[in-house]
Amino acid sequence: MAGNNKIELRKLKDSFFSDHGDLKEIMKKEENKVRGYGYISCLIEKHHFAIPLRSSITHPYSFVVSTPSEAKGGHQGLDYTKAIIIDPSYLGSTFVIPNNQFGRIYRNQEKIIADFSEYVRIYKEFISTGVLPVEYKNAYSFTTLVNYHEELGLLVKSH
Repeated sequence: MAGNNKIELRKLKDSFFSDHGDLKEIMKKEENKVRGYGYISCLIEKHHFAIPLRSSITHPYSFVVSTPSEAKGGHQGLDYTKAIIIDPSYLGSTFVIPNNQFGRIYRNQEKIIADFSEYVRIYKEFISTGVLPVEYKNAYSFTTLVNYHEELGLLVKSH
């Protein structure tokens, strides 16, 4: 994807995983498996994010690109709960997915960015106030956003 597109499907370079092995809840690089990420080229909260493509998402905090696989269960799509803040220098080559899935992402770029921005906004409110809307009850149990409090302007509380 190029031009005015805001989401590109890219692989992450191996150096990202070796340089950021301490991140909590991140999708680790598995041997012999390459994961694609939906890289958001516009800034959200002053940062670039990459949202992983996953094949068995069982929660609503995602953008679904295909129906559940009987073998795996869950949907295929972009999983907002495992998004990472990324320096574009860690982006690798283009990640190829079936045309129908690519088309669904391409046609819904604005929705994906708006929904993900809302996911981040509500997380920030939750951390700041302790109040969480009921529809987000389980949204942040295993989120990667715990790694980015400083980047998101959240005060770090000392114990």
